[in-house]
Amino acid sequence: MKLKLTPFFTSSYFSFDFKLKLERKVYKPTILNMGVRGDLLQIVKASKALNSKLFSLPRMLIMRSLADLPEGEVVPFRELKASLDLGDGVLFANLKVLKRMEYIEEQKVTVQGEEMHAYALTKSGREELERMRNWISRWVKKWNDK
Repeated sequence: MKLKLTPFFTSSYFSFDFKLKLERKVYKPTILNMGVRGDLLQIVKASKALNSKLFSLPRMLIMRSLADLPEGEVVPFRELKASLDLGDGVLFANLKVLKRMEYIEEQKVTVQGEEMHAYALTKSGREELERMRNWISRWVKKWNDK
């Protein structure tokens, strides 16, 4: 910050005061003055390929827990709720969003004579989860490199 005194006239005939003016130099962010390396910029660019709607804790937990299942197996709503410790409303709303994005599929199954909904990860859900995992791994690695 640079101080600059500039005269201005307050009355007639050679009488003047000084007005204090602060000049601020504006720096435009660049890779050099921010201390940012190119790999962080690549991570930021890669984030644009991700589905930002997936970046919520309940959705990430649901996707990750379904990814542990062998292909072709499903998990009933009741088991998901118990294992993730999410409320009915939170779990249902997030399953609905993931189903709409076609990352999970819903099936009706009968368990002990009771019909219920069960869920599994789709192929596109597995692919998106892998993209997200790779991106998060790169982010964490960059963070730890500090």
